[in-house]
Amino acid sequence: MTEHRQYNELLGLICSVFESYSVVLLMPEPGGDSYRIEASFSLGDEVDTEALIAPGASLAGWVLRDQEPLLVNNVSQTQASLGYYKNNNDPSIKAFMACPLPATLRNPDGRKGALALDSKRQYYFSDKDQKILHLFAKITAHVIDAHTDSVAYGEVVSFYARMNQIHALRNRFSRWNVFLQHFLKILADATGFSYCFFVARDETGDKYFLEGESEPNLTLKIKENSFPMGSGLIGWIFKDGKPLFAGGSEAALGVPLLGKGAQVRNLQAVCCLPLNINKITRGVLCLAHDKPVAVSQEMKDFLVMASDHLALFLENLYLKSKLHQVKNQMPEG
Repeated sequence: MTEHRQYNELLGLICSVFESYSVVLLMPEPGGDSYRIEASFSLGDEVDTEALIAPGASLAGWVLRDQEPLLVNNVSQTQASLGYYKNNNDPSIKAFMACPLPATLRNPDGRKGALALDSKRQYYFSDKDQKILHLFAKITAHVIDAHTDSVAYGEVVSFYARMNQIHALRNRFSRWNVFLQHFLKILADATGFSYCFFVARDETGDKYFLEGESEPNLTLKIKENSFPMGSGLIGWIFKDGKPLFAGGSEAALGVPLLGKGAQVRNLQAVCCLPLNINKITRGVLCLAHDKPVAVSQEMKDFLVMASDHLALFLENLYLKSKLHQVKNQMPEG
């Protein structure tokens, strides 16, 4: 049973119990401050399933902002829209009721989402209805928990399979540039990011340069191949030596990704992972996307393991290169 089928069947039950016109499940947009309609059930087709609801900007937005229940039995007196109908054109809705999703053992701080429903009949909902809605909100929160657990398990299995592919690359491709392109492509496909690239520190440590990319320049317009070491978000990663995961709208995305000479198109999400070899950050693995991305703990763990694997590969290349240099310098005989 798919996610939306699970949710839609539950919302259909809620709509039937209250004999309401529409019921919507509102959940946080990944990496953003707004909320999306995760699922809905309605007797009409006016619900805007693509709507993004800002906290405080509508009746639904009030509940999301305050994380408090709301019952309005005369919507026309509020002069506020419900927030989830197309063009904010509420179809003769007279009453509205909503409550936030409660905390659970898996999510002790709550999910910050909400259940909302409405009716075309004025003064239709009662305080008793509000209490019943709270019970349904608890059920919904537990259904979301169960789905999240199953998704996390599916992610772990998928990422494990991708790690097996990565381990097999070293036997398939001996040339570094071919290996790297396939490695980056696997990371992009596994995570859903549109673009993955790798930058490396030069021998002097004054600059870093683009070493490889998953596909030919889909996200970045790069006029120059090298950048001053302290420039851009990646320059900060070289200095800090710690990974950064920004799924969307975080403050980090306000910093240019690279230095001058690189133009980023509509960057909404980025992950940067340093490759530390002999206590020095020798490179940075970066993923970018033009839309917000839900970066789960499972994805973070996978990317850290993948970056560690790449660092080990580079360290082996470095040792082989040093060994070759020493061998060439040794006197014959």
